[in-house]
Amino acid sequence: MKLYSVCIKALFFLMFLILCNTSGGSGESTLSKILKKRNVQSRSVDELVVPQVKAKEFLSAPRRPRRNLWDRSRPDVQQWIQQFMHMGYDEARLETDLAYWMDHAKANDQGRQHHYDENAAMGPRDASGFRHGANVNYDYY
Repeated sequence: MKLYSVCIKALFFLMFLILCNTSGGSGESTLSKILKKRNVQSRSVDELVVPQVKAKEFLSAPRRPRRNLWDRSRPDVQQWIQQFMHMGYDEARLETDLAYWMDHAKANDQGRQHHYDENAAMGPRDASGFRHGANVNYDYY
């Protein structure tokens, strides 16, 4: 009985090899395709190296474009900027401070408040689920 099972296993193994070895119309058999080493052309190191200028450009900090809060071509705006600069502000500091206070005004204006939590996973479904009251709008902070 033991010899019989060994013969059956050997027969199945031979059938498997025969099936894999026969070519189905293509030039190579499946078994030889599996066993064959891949013939890949290796790329030279010079092709993989990025020029130093491009690498530094990629790694450098991104430059944020200048924020224009007003139309600088208007003479009154130019005068305001000039007055603030005489008071000791530089333009970047002035724009930063003005952006802060404009955001602050938006955040504390109750007319702009959406009376639901914008950071919730789902939008408002029913009236009892709303968060009424001030400052439920976290993206102004």
